[in-house]
Order: sequence, then structure tokens, then C-alpha cells
Amino acid sequence: MGLLDRLRPKYKHSDPEVRKAAVAQLTDPDVLTELARRDPEPDIRRLAVRRLDDPECLRDLAENASDEMVRKLAQVALAHLEGERGGYQPHTEAEVRRLEDQCILAAIAENEREPRPAREAAIARLEDQDLLAHIALKAADWVVREAAVNKLTRASLLAEVARTAPDATARKAAVTRLDDQGVLIGIARDAEEEPEVRRFAVERISSQAELAALAQDGSPNDVASGRSVRQAAVEQLSDGEQLLRVVCDAADPDVRLLAVQRLDAAVLLEVARGKHSDDIRRAAVERLEDQQALDEFARGDSAATVREAAVARLADEAVLAGIVESDPKWTVRKAALDRIADPAVLAQAAQSNSEQYIRKAAVERLEDRTLLGRIADSESDPYLREAAQKRLSEL
Repeated sequence: MGLLDRLRPKYKHSDPEVRKAAVAQLTDPDVLTELARRDPEPDIRRLAVRRLDDPECLRDLAENASDEMVRKLAQVALAHLEGERGGYQPHTEAEVRRLEDQCILAAIAENEREPRPAREAAIARLEDQDLLAHIALKAADWVVREAAVNKLTRASLLAEVARTAPDATARKAAVTRLDDQGVLIGIARDAEEEPEVRRFAVERISSQAELAALAQDGSPNDVASGRSVRQAAVEQLSDGEQLLRVVCDAADPDVRLLAVQRLDAAVLLEVARGKHSDDIRRAAVERLEDQQALDEFARGDSAATVREAAVARLADEAVLAGIVESDPKWTVRKAALDRIADPAVLAQAAQSNSEQYIRKAAVERLEDRTLLGRIADSESDPYLREAAQKRLSEL
């Protein structure tokens, strides 16, 4: 803080944020009028007007201020004061529909003592974009704020509301009407913004490269709230190259898996064969339809989860029968057995498979009462005898 800043009043401070905080506490009409005229920051000039309740000062600003928005806000404030004379009389909806003065309509729209139908009718009659933005940012009633946003057409004002409105409802409404890609990307990347508002921004982003960059984002301060935003970005992606980039580089493993679900068949095979995590390769295999490729993974992949995923999509029962007998992981054998309908293969597995759990699963599917009786009577394993007896009782 410089020496001058230490000596002068805070509403004259060089830092706009300090001035704004000071102005929010001011009541002196002469000081507020001077700030509304001359402060270099538009937000502070407008704040000063909203703090004024002196009709002479407001009338002076309404007629002479160089800032058009200050003039309009002064006129709105004057309309409020005029309405207070002799006790406030709320307007009917029909009365509002006959009004044309934009400042009077704005005063009605933001006045909580007006019935909501009258406020909504005032918004419907308002065409002034500056006043609509003012109401979208400042009105106490969120229904009125949203109605005002829905009438905004000026891109710069939509961007202002999308970035600075005090509630998420108004920001979200503005985002859904916004086309400015730079603003949308900024909102989508803002870790302080509500996730729902960010997701709405993502849905309006057209650049596949930007969407991929959002999906890959691994900012430490955006791990939790940004997850749904990153997933929304993946769901907007259709470019195979960008999706593959997300699969390879995204910081969030759930986002990588989601990207796999959107890849086309040719890229899926590349991912399944690539140097990715077992979870990623399994997700790719789960979407493969090429039986030759599935055979390759079912019999030759080093990861049991990948083999199991391939087995679950294999149709060749001869290959499946071999896996039932030879795969080193019982879960893969079981997945293969579940795909087999041939009674002979089931009978062989029930009698001779090296895995007890596989034998039991095969017994539970047998239809051959003679074989089941033999197992129930003479099998040395009581676990399997019990399974055979139970199956006989079901047939």
C-alpha cells in the first residue's frame, strides 16, 4: 500500500476492490454522486448509484451523467422513490402491461413488494438490454433474474452475467444462451464455479481439441468437483484422435475408461493391444466384436481381467472348452464355462476339471441324471456330491 493510499479515504484507494468495499458502506449523497460520476471503474459507478436515495442527486445523475448505465440506474432509482410517495401501491399485472417506460418497468421488476406476476409482466415488457442485465445480476427474486437472462441477446452482457451473477441459476441460464467460446472455456475451467454451471458450459463448447484438453485436466485443485466436468467433456467428444489422446493422457482413470466407451472399432483394437493399464485394455476388449481378435486376447493376454473380458464375448465353444481346461485363473475358466452349452463339454468339466469350483459350476448345469447319480453316489469330494444331489432334486 502506497503512502497516498494510507492517507486518503478508502473510497479513493488505488485498488478497485478496496474502493468497492468502501462504497458499499457509504451513505453521504455528495460523495456517492461524485463517485457515480467520476470513478474509473464502471462497477463502482453503478454501485454508487444504487446506494443513493437522494432525489436531487439521482435526478442530476439521470440527466447529466456521462455513463449511460449510470443515467438509467438513476432513473430506475427515481422511479422507486416516486412509487414510495404516499405509501407504496403495488401494480396489477394489467397495469404493468400498459407501461412502456423502460426504467419504470425495471423498477417494478426488481421491487420485491410487487407481486410476482407484475414483476414477470414487467420483464416481458422490458427490451433495454442494459436494464435486463442489471436485473439479472441484482434482483432478489431468482425467478425474475432468470426471466431477465432469458431476454438477453447482447453477447457481452450474457458473458458478464455468466461470469458474475451471484447465483448459479442465473449463471447457468446465461451459459445456455452464450456462444462466446472463450468465455465458455473459461467457465468450464473455473475450479471455483459450480460443477453444474461448468457442465452447461462444456455442452456449448464446439472445439474437439478444447474438449479433449478439459477431459485431460489433472489440476490438483480440481480433482473432486471437476470430475463431472471432465466426464461431460468426454461425452461431447466424437473425434477419434482426440478420444485416443484422452485415453492415453487423462489424469483421471474414470475419464480414460469413459473415453474408451466412445472409441470406434479400429481404435479399440489398437488400445487393447497397447501399453495401457489392464482396466483400459479390458474396457476396450469388452467392446470388441472381432472373434479372431477376441480369441487372441482370451488365450494369450497376460492379464486375467482382459482374458475374462474376451472370453465373455467369444462364441467358439471349442476355444472356450480349451480355456475351461487350461487357463491358470479360475475366474477366466468360469467365464468360459458360462458361455458353453455343449452337454459333453459340461460333463467333462464336471468330472475331470482340476478346479473344484469349475467342477461344481458344471455339475449345477448338468441335465444327465445318470451322470449326476454317479457323482452323487461315488464322488470322493463331499462338496461335489452335495451339488449333484441338489441338481438331481431340481430335475
